[in-house]
Amino acid sequence: MPRCPYYKVESKTLRSREIRPDRTEPPPQTILLPWCAHPKHSPVSKFTVTRTIGGANHRKCEGDLSKCQIVPRDKFFDT
Repeated sequence: MPRCPYYKVESKTLRSREIRPDRTEPPPQTILLPWCAHPKHSPVSKFTVTRTIGGANHRKCEGDLSKCQIVPRDKFFDT
């Protein structure tokens, strides 16, 4: 599986605001935010992933070039 050079993953740590009866803080959650760094034809930009609800679910390729969402394929090399 060839890896895409534009596939990037950012992580974000979320702390809970839940107040438990014993006053202990729940452990933080770390979520992965995959995005496309293609300069012109990014289907999912870093802004979309980090600033919109459900943004992390838009990226479908997981870095695999055969699943790339940039179509037609000649746009992939258009930088």
